[in-house]
Amino acid sequence: MTRSTRLASLAVCSFMVFACSESTDPTQPGFADMLSGSRAGLTCTVLEAEGTNPLGIIPAGFEGAGGLGGMPGPFAVGSITGTLHSYVTSPLAGVGANAQGTTHITLRHVFTSTAGSFYTDDKAVCAPDPNGIATCRLMDQMTVAGGTGAFNDAAGKLHNQGFLDFATFTLSFHLKGQICGAGI
Repeated sequence: MTRSTRLASLAVCSFMVFACSESTDPTQPGFADMLSGSRAGLTCTVLEAEGTNPLGIIPAGFEGAGGLGGMPGPFAVGSITGTLHSYVTSPLAGVGANAQGTTHITLRHVFTSTAGSFYTDDKAVCAPDPNGIATCRLMDQMTVAGGTGAFNDAAGKLHNQGFLDFATFTLSFHLKGQICGAGI
């Protein structure tokens, strides 16, 4: 595998999901109170999800189309169902290995439904996995940055961790956190 292929693979893997530089864990006491100052009048819901998702080029019609990311897949926030996808927002030219192979990437997740949508601005870390040559341990801190419809004035924090498998171009993830919105 060439250096540029490895960097592109790291970029693709780092875009997806999963607690990076922030030490706050959604299972620690007080996590539900993190947003208390910014969620007045909003309804909040706790999220926890896990699974696998293919990695690839985001298709036309989705925010981030043509970029590298997690392909759109079914996702639910409380009783609202829709799709969730992600894409890398870091310039690929700026993606590089540092600190024993760890790569830092920024990305965005987008949830879309007929009831509304929200997006996150993320900081992710992709670290070498000692258990596999073609895998990367991924940690992502996701900050809910905006939304529409039921997610108007959306706020929240999500933390995601998982593994990227470059042999199968898939991501396994475990997401925890809280999102607040006007109509959730």
